[in-house]
Order: sequence, then C-alpha cells, then structure tokens
Amino acid sequence: MPDWRPFRIERKSKAFFIFDEAERSEKNAKELKEKIDNWLYFFNHQIYRSRFNFGSNTLVRFTFNDEATMRRAMSYVDNSPHLIFTQWRDFNQDISFPKPTDTFYTRDYECVGYPPVNFSKLGE
Repeated sequence: MPDWRPFRIERKSKAFFIFDEAERSEKNAKELKEKIDNWLYFFNHQIYRSRFNFGSNTLVRFTFNDEATMRRAMSYVDNSPHLIFTQWRDFNQDISFPKPTDTFYTRDYECVGYPPVNFSKLGE
C-alpha cells in the first residue's frame, strides 16, 4: 500500500499519522488514478482504524517531482481531508542532496476541498 511506514507528529496533545507517497512522473494516468482510488477506499471504509488503530487524524502526503502530475492526481479527488499534495524538484540527477531545511514541517500542503495543511499548525 504506502511507500513507507507512517510517521507520527504530535501537536497540542493530539497525534497525527502520516503515510508518504513519493511519486515520480513515470507513472501513467491509470496507475496514478488507481493509487488515489485505493487511498480513498482506505479512508472511506475506515481501514486506517481497523488495520492500524489510527483515528481520523490520518493523512497521506503525496510528493510529486512535477506540478502537472500533482494537479492530475488532485483532479481524481472530489473532496478529502486525508490526502495532501506537494511538489518538490527531482533530486535524482544531483551530485549531492540539498542541504536540510525545515520546509517539510512549515510548508503548506494542498488539500482538495479543504484548506491547506501545514504540519507546524496541526491541532490549532
């Protein structure tokens, strides 16, 4: 299912569980839609509760290396507070990784039908 194990962020005594999906542009539209549909099923049928015992504060962060693919993925979602989207440049061809920043924690992640999600402001 997810690319990685979920991680936990705790803010204001409230726990948030985040699954990560790192998407590169090689995925075709059918595969991408299928992945989004699987995650929507996961939330619509509350599998996050039965399988992981997580509450409704569970998110899936999709990170894309190009904005067009991110927008296409977002177009497959009618309305969901659980799927969040962002775009970062592809570091695959770089000689070294960029220096660490706090933008993972402080950036706004787009959410279809809901306000952006910012990890530094969760629980406010």
